[in-house]
Amino acid sequence: MYQKRVVNKKVVKKKAAGIGGRSPGAAPVKAAPEKVFFGAKPKPKKGVPSGYQPPASDAPGLGFGAVLLFLFAIALLAGVVVCFIPPDLTAISGYPPAPGKTAPQNLLRRIDDAISGAYIDKKESTLTFTEEEINIYLNQRLKKNQSGPLASATEIEGVFCDLQADSANLYVVRSVFGQPLVIFTSWAFEGDPANQKFVCQESGIGAIKTKGASLQPVMSPFFRLSETCAREIGALQDVTVDRLRIEEGKLIVHVQP
Repeated sequence: MYQKRVVNKKVVKKKAAGIGGRSPGAAPVKAAPEKVFFGAKPKPKKGVPSGYQPPASDAPGLGFGAVLLFLFAIALLAGVVVCFIPPDLTAISGYPPAPGKTAPQNLLRRIDDAISGAYIDKKESTLTFTEEEINIYLNQRLKKNQSGPLASATEIEGVFCDLQADSANLYVVRSVFGQPLVIFTSWAFEGDPANQKFVCQESGIGAIKTKGASLQPVMSPFFRLSETCAREIGALQDVTVDRLRIEEGKLIVHVQP
């Protein structure tokens, strides 16, 4: 009989594949801790990206348009405040108007009588109107009514003139929501005595002033005033009125045939 041949097989143990190539049961490999930086991140070396990104901010930015709008709002508010700074009117005779006080005479009738005397009786005359007489007459002559979107909150206190040497200041005084609002014009004679013109030198509202009659909203009430007093203006422009003179606190009208 043949003998049974026994061959010893070499047993090769295979490495069990694990996570990261380590054997089962081996100690886990710890990852290197991430470096914590305080303050600014270190600058990476040239050519080596750092991967750092600045933190995003959710805070809203203030654009250039918003800044301009804010400045415009401040300027507009300042302009409104300046408009409500009234000039000093305490030196004007007849201001504030005394309640119930009447003009001593009808000023238009006095001018008409003087002109009629020059035509009919060939009579020369000189009329003197005081500042107080003119202011009382104007405020009786004019209708104190207010129209527009702020009519219910606006009160007209009156129209007043301040007569100075060779010039006159006219004021329209209103009260808007209880605050005084004053618009004004300054007038003076220009030209030679034979061809004098009464020209607007300055106009404004509150503490705002400008040269000439350039502010249309300011001039509108004075245009309406001239329309209301068209008869008085026409009488002063009659050919018999050869000279008008403004002195401190009075108007002098000289009429001759």
